Amino acid sequence: MLVLLAPGRHTDAVGRVSWSTVLLICGVLTYVHVLEEAGTTRYLGGASTGASACRCWWPCCCAG
Repeated sequence: MLVLLAPGRHTDAVGRVSWSTVLLICGVLTYVHVLEEAGTTRYLGGASTGASACRCWWPCCCAG
């Protein structure tokens, strides 16, 4: 976005971007989207709520 707005002014900022982190985040978002499209998140959510009386997804909330 910075390069589109003022390409000459923001070259230093673009050089300092951690591109491996950007690619990692994009990959994880793509993977989660594929899982949601396949219905995996709904399946796991239904399986976890049917397995116990606890309705939260974080196990430590149900302890005790």
